[in-house]
Amino acid sequence: MTAARRGAVPALLLALAVSACSRPSPATGRPVFQPQSAAFELPFGGEASEDFRLPVAAGTSLTVAGAVDPDLRVEALPPAPGTGPGLRIHASGRRVGVRVGTLYAVAHPGPGQPIPLLYALRVRGTLTVVPTNPLVDLRAEDPAAVLTVRDTLPGFAVTAAEITAGPFAARVSRDPTGAYQVRVTAVIQKFRPGDRGASGTLLIRSTDSVEPRKEIPLFAFGRVP
Repeated sequence: MTAARRGAVPALLLALAVSACSRPSPATGRPVFQPQSAAFELPFGGEASEDFRLPVAAGTSLTVAGAVDPDLRVEALPPAPGTGPGLRIHASGRRVGVRVGTLYAVAHPGPGQPIPLLYALRVRGTLTVVPTNPLVDLRAEDPAAVLTVRDTLPGFAVTAAEITAGPFAARVSRDPTGAYQVRVTAVIQKFRPGDRGASGTLLIRSTDSVEPRKEIPLFAFGRVP
């Protein structure tokens, strides 16, 4: 039973989840959850749930071992007709971002070995910044990257764009569509001769109620003359 259908989490996370929980070891015969991994994508404040079952012969009950992400609530399910015990995972979109981890369950009666279930939880906010990992080419005549900042909330405004780390400078403007543009430039005078790149952080301050402070990693590449 699925209370709310899962969205599409980025392909890399899904591939990671599937590969890490792919199949039981032939040597141990450890049972595998079906589905084999949990991937939730939610808007901020959203909720979703899904059930994960073990084979009929896995045992009669489950307990969860170890810590559980605070935005996941895990409920043990008894065996049902044609299937073994399981877990019902309730996901809450209380923090914007992407997290991955592993839940471990132990079947009773059973060998006592933890059974892994990898999860990925992505919570979307109302603020979008593109690109999320801007690159500045130091070999360019004008080494800079331009980020577009938008929000679904009415009356949205970017109030400041600050460089909190790294040899960069930032300037904010607004384009004809109403979106904000943050132009990040490399300050060549702050590099040492022969440097092959640098990293830094851009802080975007805005009226977004979910992420009023948004940090963006910055990277510059290319040999400095």
